Amino acid sequence: MGVAVGAYKPLRFSRSGDVYVDTYRNLNRDCISVRARTGEDAGRVIDYVDEITLHDVEFVVQPAGRQRVLEEERKNVHAFVRGYTVDDPPQLSDDAVEVTYNPYKYESFVLRETEQPIREASFARVTVGGVLVPQEAVAPLNCSGED
Repeated sequence: MGVAVGAYKPLRFSRSGDVYVDTYRNLNRDCISVRARTGEDAGRVIDYVDEITLHDVEFVVQPAGRQRVLEEERKNVHAFVRGYTVDDPPQLSDDAVEVTYNPYKYESFVLRETEQPIREASFARVTVGGVLVPQEAVAPLNCSGED
């Protein structure tokens, strides 16, 4: 599932798969924050990890939060990799592609190499160093800028 960060202990995480979460880079702790979307802990950070693998992934950018970043030139939490936790994450092949987001350059998450928008993927590995998705998880429909 996730790899616990050195000094950080899981807060409320049962470590069972299929927990619906938002994940985001925590700049203050230099880790990934895992926030529950459902259940008794909905809206609360339930873990801090170095990496986590999710399935049925959505790449979410809240427009109002992004606009606030542009106006104030100060970062805030407004972009997430959302999905369900995985107990036994699959291995990523060498052709995995990197997904990135920069509020000053993009309105959405994009594939780093092509800058093509991406909205969803079957799996994603979220790490402090970036987000990787299997090449086969990136279908043309998933990258479309249209609904």
